[in-house]
Amino acid sequence: MQNGSDTNGFSVFDLTLNEAILLNGKSATDYSFIYFTDPAYSIFINNPSSFINTIPFTQSIFVRIENNLDNSCYVDTAFDIVVNALPIIQQNIVFKNCDEDGVPDGFTDFNLNEANDIIANNNSIDLNFTHYLNVNDANTGQDAINSSSYNNTLGNTVFARVQNNQGCYRISTINLQVSTTDFPAGYLQEIENCDADNVIDGFSEFDLTQASSLFISQFPTGQNLSVHYYRNNSDAQLELNEITNVANYTNEASFSQLLYVRVESSDNGDCFGLGPHLLLTVNPRPEFEVDNSAIYCLDNNPITLTTFNPKGNYTYQWTDASGQVLSNNPEATVASGGEYTVIATSNFGCTSFPISFTVVESAIADISMEDITIVELSNNNSITINNDNNNLGIGDYEFALDDINGPYQNEPVFNNVGAGLHTVYVKDKNLCGIAEQEVFILGFPKFFTPNNDGNNDSWRVKGLGNTFSNSSVVNIFDRFGKLIKQLNAKDGIWDGTFNGQPLAVSDYWFVAELIETSGKTRIYRGHFSLVR
Repeated sequence: MQNGSDTNGFSVFDLTLNEAILLNGKSATDYSFIYFTDPAYSIFINNPSSFINTIPFTQSIFVRIENNLDNSCYVDTAFDIVVNALPIIQQNIVFKNCDEDGVPDGFTDFNLNEANDIIANNNSIDLNFTHYLNVNDANTGQDAINSSSYNNTLGNTVFARVQNNQGCYRISTINLQVSTTDFPAGYLQEIENCDADNVIDGFSEFDLTQASSLFISQFPTGQNLSVHYYRNNSDAQLELNEITNVANYTNEASFSQLLYVRVESSDNGDCFGLGPHLLLTVNPRPEFEVDNSAIYCLDNNPITLTTFNPKGNYTYQWTDASGQVLSNNPEATVASGGEYTVIATSNFGCTSFPISFTVVESAIADISMEDITIVELSNNNSITINNDNNNLGIGDYEFALDDINGPYQNEPVFNNVGAGLHTVYVKDKNLCGIAEQEVFILGFPKFFTPNNDGNNDSWRVKGLGNTFSNSSVVNIFDRFGKLIKQLNAKDGIWDGTFNGQPLAVSDYWFVAELIETSGKTRIYRGHFSLVR
């Protein structure tokens, strides 16, 4: 105040305003107040109702309160006077915006809050901004306008009341200017991406900055322009909710989204163009189907792997496990098992998920008697097919006995097998074929019933296969050791008679002398019953 400045820490104070507080309810007519600037009470203040502080910002005032009836009766006290600082602001600014409300008439919406940092010299923290149509309203703080959406049809000059936390304020004049510069009619840039993440959902990450130079090129050169992106026209006009992650923005509408572009001067905020000028397009991955597995039988012709139900026109590439390209057609012909992969590419250059196609090699079983273990001449004759080391082949096999139609079982063991000739069937589960092997179970029947009923009417050795020669014989004795019959072991039978006469019901004994084709002789002894 002393040097004409409103920021030097000096102001006019009415010190008497504190007298009622100091009297604490006592009558003001009974006391007198004397004010001093020093604690020695020697420097008297002549006009306490309009005192200008002599120490800037904060000063202590010393008060003597005397009893009017006896001035020797007094009390001394003190209080501080404080000068609060005014906000430091620009008194006048120019604030520019685009005329992009659809009518090029010089009127548009302003977000006045965007000028706060300009007014406060980039130090708007702890300051409160309100806006008014005239200075009087700004000084009284009445009839504030909508700061976030003000249309300059109400006037091109508004007044900002800038107030700090101490209640001190200043007024700044905002001069509004509208630019009507625009993009060419129908101007549109497009960024295309493929839907390349793990889900085909129409969303992709875009680098919006790759279009920024194209937008700036639509305006005169030599200007310090910046490009900003928004989701809708209103946000672009008011500069609200700007898209800030421009280098890795993911579209928010699947497959296609139109963004609003605002190009403005980085020096003064003047807007050179705004509108729906950037189209984000996400092209889908190709989609098609394949069978996820196939069987190649080693003894058959090559097989063809095929795609089907494509959702577009694609090119294809088939590769094997080593990455070698086998085919560029929708199908591929292979002649060995393994893992095959097909990838489709659309006209937009988008590639499908790799689809793996497993071809399983299989083969009909290669079975011989060396693969079979026989338990015979026991209470539980059995046939076991040995495949512990995949000696039957690379297929996945199941087994049946005596009926090529099954039923088939996974276990390669058959128990309680009767003596005689049997056929073991080995079926490849992958449908490469059925192999078979004849098996002989050697057996001597425990009884026979020669009553001509068609069942068990004769006794003979069963299951004497090709490993035994025709010189093998069986001698049958009664229980007294008398030779009753000699049979050729391979094809001879006994009908229960001796010299044409039926023999009595009894137990009979046999001695079988079986000669293998190798020359080795095997002797078997036992007994059986004749039952009528």
